[in-house]
Amino acid sequence: MKHVVKEIFIIALLIMTVVFIIGMIFYEYMPNSSAALTSGITLGDVLNIDPYISYILRAGGVTHILSVSGIHVSVLIFALTRLLQMFNVNKRYSIPAVLTLAVFYMLLTGLSSPMCRAVMMSAAAN
Repeated sequence: MKHVVKEIFIIALLIMTVVFIIGMIFYEYMPNSSAALTSGITLGDVLNIDPYISYILRAGGVTHILSVSGIHVSVLIFALTRLLQMFNVNKRYSIPAVLTLAVFYMLLTGLSSPMCRAVMMSAAAN
């Protein structure tokens, strides 16, 4: 049992490190407000979004773009599938690879209910 907990901790640490690195890349190449918004849209990390931008999104009724969900999974799966098709990768290998990356993206975004549902539906469709 201790080994399982240790492995889960290592996986969680790896995922947090990847999220941190992605966030650092956003902040290195974008202004802070843009980086925070991009991080919110792609990873669901809304903690650093400027309160004024949050207010504008609420007033415009578009805060749902910060909810990482099915559209994100659909775009990811579509892009990865097309990329693998360009390289003539057999479906026998491409479907498990794409679904593995979708599960990894689900973990990166914090296992929200919409993400889990979208990944499960994508897996069922394939």
